[in-house]
Amino acid sequence: MVLRQGEAISINTSSGGVLLLMPHTPHFQQVFEVYAPTPRAEGNPLSLVEVRWTRQVSRDSGKSLCLVGLKVFMRVNQFGSTTAPAPNGAERR
Repeated sequence: MVLRQGEAISINTSSGGVLLLMPHTPHFQQVFEVYAPTPRAEGNPLSLVEVRWTRQVSRDSGKSLCLVGLKVFMRVNQFGSTTAPAPNGAERR
């Protein structure tokens, strides 16, 4: 297992998932934490996510990036309250 810390670009988000553009390819079903700034005064909420799929994206420079589809297990805000996506995609508390 390789532990990494870095930055990624969020392409799309929903209550149950996130699509990231990352500089490396994580392992399928890898679980990790994602911190994301929000425009509201919630601080930087934490999400616990699992890798569901990956796709390599080539760049002109010859280096590649990776699109990563993530399933959200849990979100925690700065006050410690958590939310988890419900099976149908609606969030529950």
